Parts: sequence; C-alpha cells; structure tokens
Amino acid sequence: MKKQTLDCKNPAAWAAMKRQTHREMMRAFAPKRFPKNAGGKPAKKLNGVRHFRATAIPVKDMRYCTVGDYRELPLKGIPGYWDITCTDLGNWRYNFQILIHELVEVAITQHQGIAEPDIVKCDKKWNAKFGDVEGDDEPGFWSKAPYRQAHTMATSIELAMAAMLDVSWSDYGKAIDKAWKDLRKAGKK
Repeated sequence: MKKQTLDCKNPAAWAAMKRQTHREMMRAFAPKRFPKNAGGKPAKKLNGVRHFRATAIPVKDMRYCTVGDYRELPLKGIPGYWDITCTDLGNWRYNFQILIHELVEVAITQHQGIAEPDIVKCDKKWNAKFGDVEGDDEPGFWSKAPYRQAHTMATSIELAMAAMLDVSWSDYGKAIDKAWKDLRKAGKK
C-alpha cells in the first residue's frame, strides 16, 4: 500500500482519508465478528481493564522494541490493573495518541480473549523477521497478528485524535520512525 500523508487542515484530504480508513476498518471487521461463545461472553476469561496508569517513558526503559506497550500488573491483589507506556516522543500530543491507541487496543484484546503474552510474542517474532522495515509497517498490521482487529480499530481512533489535536499524520509518523531507530540503537528486540 502506498504511504499516505494527511494534512488535517485540508478538509478534502481529511474526508478522503476518513473514507479510506472506514473502508479498511470495515474490511477488517466484516469477515468475522469478535470471537465469542454462545453466551456472548469473551472466548477466554481474562481480567479486563478495571484500572490503568498511562506514562510516556524514555527509550531505554521500554520492555522491548515497541513505541507503545501494556502489561497487567498485580497491584494489591486487584485484577485488571494495566500499566500502559509509550516511548516519549517529546510532544505531549504524540504521546497521548500512542497511549490512547494502547488503551483502546488492550480493552479490545481483553474483550476478545487475547492474552498480553501472546501479543508480545507476536511483536517480537515480527521484529525478528521484519524489524528493519520503516513507514506504515508494524507488528499489529501483520496478517499473523492475533490482535490485528484491535490494532486496526485503535489506529483509526489514533488517526481521529490526530485531526482533533491538529497533528500532522506525516510528522507524527516521522517521530515514530525515529523512535523505532532509537529503540534498535538501544538494543531493544
């Protein structure tokens, strides 16, 4: 797919991107709905998202090569407490977009019964196989990613936030590409 840039101040460009994003979302969600059992409950019993902490942190403190991460932490015996982190991109709006993306993604994956260790395993496998790719490619869009639907929805919300916060999608993408390079330089895998 050709890499596109979005000028949020151009209404025609924004409308075209919204239509394209909507079509991509519909393709991702239309073939199959969320995996549920007959009772309408998630396929696998997980703790859900009851509490969370969202923080932008330096590259050196990220768990592995990713700009956004989440993990469930046992906190005073409370299940469903999530620590959501992002690589600090030096711009609060960029950080906010990544953190919102991660929050949406963790909520959907918990609902779908996709465990966080499976997501990390997929990310690391993608990084080992395609890690030097830049641009729009990332683990969540990989056809083998168990959380692809959640990632697609989270990205569409991230795109909407870019418009609301007057963020150039192109400049944001460049900041993320730089963060990926910094993560690799720091030896994150």
